[in-house]
Amino acid sequence: MTDLTISITLLAVIFAMVAFFYASVGLGGGSSYTALLAIFGATTVTIPMVSLTLNVLVTTVGSIIFLSQRHARLRLIAPFLISSVPMAYVWDWAQQRKLQHAVLFSSGSIRWQGWQLVYSTTALILTPICL
Repeated sequence: MTDLTISITLLAVIFAMVAFFYASVGLGGGSSYTALLAIFGATTVTIPMVSLTLNVLVTTVGSIIFLSQRHARLRLIAPFLISSVPMAYVWDWAQQRKLQHAVLFSSGSIRWQGWQLVYSTTALILTPICL
């Protein structure tokens, strides 16, 4: 990153402002970091590493603050958090073997079976349950 057209200190200040504004609306700002790095002359090897690292950092801190302020119940979002990582690996495996449609249709089938379970005929009140 020594070939930047701007000092690293000034770039860090700009990144801090971008992170603040994006985090205030619940986003990470990865596209802005990428654009700024490209504008100020970072190498193509540096741009994805810095952008992804900053994006993950900002969204992690924002999520921790969001959960600590009790704006979300971890019990409700835990199944999505737990299943998202294995499903990302399944999707990557399917892409490598050109099986995206099989995975997509099977996940729709699993989702449909889940809704059938939620709306079973034994339930007295048929209201959607936030999982």
